[in-house]
Amino acid sequence: MKGSIRERDTNVFQITIDLGRDGDGKRKRLYETFRGRRRDAQRRVRELLTSLDRGVPVDTGKETVSEFIQRWLIDYVAHTTKPRTREFYAMINRLYIDPIIGQVNVQRLTPGDVQRVIGSVIEKGLSPTTARRVYATLHVALACAMKWGVVFRNVCDVIDAPREANPEINPPDKQTLKELLSLVMVKPYVVAVRMLAYTGIRRGEVCALR
Repeated sequence: MKGSIRERDTNVFQITIDLGRDGDGKRKRLYETFRGRRRDAQRRVRELLTSLDRGVPVDTGKETVSEFIQRWLIDYVAHTTKPRTREFYAMINRLYIDPIIGQVNVQRLTPGDVQRVIGSVIEKGLSPTTARRVYATLHVALACAMKWGVVFRNVCDVIDAPREANPEINPPDKQTLKELLSLVMVKPYVVAVRMLAYTGIRRGEVCALR
């Protein structure tokens, strides 16, 4: 099998896959219109050829990211995770993924699309933790898409996951600590504050003590 692309307009290409001849000797071809850069069109040709070589049915349909994620939530997540996990994934999709790339064809999703989603989260002033959760949700959804043969690579794999921010720690100086201890003289608060000051124990650990 061979594949070719022909530019029909700016960033619009016609992909043609030569499937050989049928039983009657008639030549069979698969056509697909691709919108995007030439190199992405070439990648799509390779994906189609790989799919056909593997005997995987080629889906040149128009399933969008939004449609696929809804299918994933219903057919997979609902049966393999707890209800709260499904609600969490659905919320992440509704708030952060769907508004940005929901209408993109899932088979034509690019790393740049993923970066746009992450960028939109950061531009809203949300925390790096939220950005990581959005990235993780999209990554696990596309991993399932690969298993189902919908896509042939997980574009999240070539995007660095957002990093957790390292909060700047500004411990009080000796004078400030002395003033603080002089103000907190009521038990059990004075004990808790002294433990925090002298041992470096975490707040959650102090609260757990009895």
